Formats: sequence, structure tokens, C-alpha cells
Amino acid sequence: KNRPLKGRLNVVLSRARPADLPAEVMHATSLDGALALLARLNISNALDLTGEKPIESAVVIGGVSLFEETAAHTQCTVAHVTRVNQSFPCDASLDPKFQAALDAGYAIDEEESDTSAREENGVSYKFEVWRRRATPLVGGGTETPAAAAKRRKVSDVAC
Repeated sequence: KNRPLKGRLNVVLSRARPADLPAEVMHATSLDGALALLARLNISNALDLTGEKPIESAVVIGGVSLFEETAAHTQCTVAHVTRVNQSFPCDASLDPKFQAALDAGYAIDEEESDTSAREENGVSYKFEVWRRRATPLVGGGTETPAAAAKRRKVSDVAC
């Protein structure tokens, strides 16, 4: 059953606001809209000194098209990927566009990844952590993820 994750701010992304959305859950119609909402909340928290912690990172939990959009988004700095080493009948799966976005903008973090095969209930899998490389800037040059984080209100987006 879908319900808000406890102890954190939850933002649901959908074209239309779900009728059964709990009052404590926020809604956005796009990834950029959600990131702008989080940035506004950070500014608001800083101005009213409510004691709320700043929003330092956002985690995108899914669906397929949202994963692909997030991986291609310049504000996404890390991708945590679980590779399942077998196929299952399902209605959705990540396609080559997601891997192409990783290959184009990220490098696997060998120290953070656990690429040794694991198995649970007969299913083999491994964990990979991909970190964004420097981002090309309009007009030339590049910007490292750390430099970009300094100028943004939400410093880290993970998919």
C-alpha cells in the first residue's frame, strides 16, 4: 500500500493531484516543479527561523519515466542502482535510455558500490552508485557537482 514515508517530507509527482493524497504530503506536476517547491521551502525555513532542518537532498523513488528524467537532469548528482541479474514478467522496466543517461553523465563510484553478487530468495542482485561528472556550462567550461551544490537550495538529488 502506498503511504507517506515517515520522518521526512514527501512530495508526490503526478500530472493531476491524487484525490486521496494525505494533507501532510505535497504535490508537484513535474520534477522541476518539485525541486522549485523544495527550494522555496528552504528559503521559507531560513527566513522564519522555525527550527526546521534545511532540505539537503531529495530522493526520487520511481517510476520508470521519472527515473529517466531524473538521471538526465543536471541537478541529479548521484544514482543508486540495484541491478537484478535475471528477468521477471512485469509491466515496466528501465530501458536503455536510463543506462545511456548514466553512461553520458556519470561514473560508477567503485568505493561506494557493492558490485559483489548478492542473493535473496533465489534472486541475484548487486548495488551500484553512480556519481555525476562535471556539468558543461552554457558558454563553455564545466562545473563540478560540488560547485553546483553551493549555488542551489537543494544540494543533492538522487535517483
